[in-house]
Amino acid sequence: KKTLNLSLNFDYVLFFGHIKDVKGLSLLLHAWKNVSSEHKKAKLLIVGRAWKSDLNKYKQYISKNNLSNSIIWINSYIEAQKVPLYFRSSDLIVLPYKRIYSSGVLLRAMGYNTPVLVSNLAAFEEIIIHRKNGYIFSRENKSDLELKILSILRNKNHAKIVSRESKKWIEKNTAIDVIGRKMVDIFNL
Repeated sequence: KKTLNLSLNFDYVLFFGHIKDVKGLSLLLHAWKNVSSEHKKAKLLIVGRAWKSDLNKYKQYISKNNLSNSIIWINSYIEAQKVPLYFRSSDLIVLPYKRIYSSGVLLRAMGYNTPVLVSNLAAFEEIIIHRKNGYIFSRENKSDLELKILSILRNKNHAKIVSRESKKWIEKNTAIDVIGRKMVDIFNL
């Protein structure tokens, strides 16, 4: 947090990656309105550039709802060596996607001992077991998203346990020898 000039007095919730409408930033911002009023020591980190998406609608919503003080937006390319700093500095990583086929952000986040909260999409549910190695909320459900974010931030001991299980899952399922064996099995079909 110090390297990124982030205060140690806040809990940071990270939205990371290209900003596309299907990634659900709009839903997260709507949920953030209540999260930030309930949890005064929470800050939303939005790290990523727009990809065929109009940032003005997000910025207008932030301004209209007086959320600027609870949001840090880094609208630029992040160099590869700085990416781990954002994941490690965060207390929670949220992927409120509406649609997805796979997610590099999810797999990367799981490797940094940071809890993840994902929407209940099949691609996520193949990996995440709710409250075991991550958290799941009902897709496009603002109220459920709010409640889950607040619950995770308030139960940091459980979030640490979930994060350790998440890292174990990554180590077990994405090691190069495991992937190699799976590829051999596929070719031998």
